[in-house]
Amino acid sequence: MIRVLPVVVAVVVLALVGTQTAAAFTCPSTTLEARIAEANTAFVGRSTGSRLVAGGGIPQRIYTFEIDQAVKGDLGATAEVRIPIKASNGGQAVPLDVAAGILASPVDGLLFTTRCGITDPGALLASVDKPQGNAIKLGVGAVILLLVLGYSLVRLKRRGVPTTLPR
Repeated sequence: MIRVLPVVVAVVVLALVGTQTAAAFTCPSTTLEARIAEANTAFVGRSTGSRLVAGGGIPQRIYTFEIDQAVKGDLGATAEVRIPIKASNGGQAVPLDVAAGILASPVDGLLFTTRCGITDPGALLASVDKPQGNAIKLGVGAVILLLVLGYSLVRLKRRGVPTTLPR
């Protein structure tokens, strides 16, 4: 009987740990670019306030955001986004007047997101603001360099200065 007790305790503990992880809300392990592509709306904004609502039995807050920069979607100066309250439902609190990157899609006529759609604003902007035209910039720089060198050589020849290095 004494040897069975530790085994029973171990099984009960493992069962409880297993149910805790199964009930936890997990975000998909996709790249930020993939999450932006899936979302209908993406922006960087600051929360100006929130109010409690009951959303299908899951307590939620509707946050009002002042839009700093729209990244994707048709947005005005402000946006309202529903976010669950409980972490087990994907909830996260958004502090007032702190910049946040928000990825959301409409559900029942109002934008909705979970903590998976709340990200660092710098990472959000960096993922969509990829520099383009580097080859063109390099080509224009090379042309300008050649023009300046050619002009300099012409001026030196007019002055009678040798334009070749002595051997």
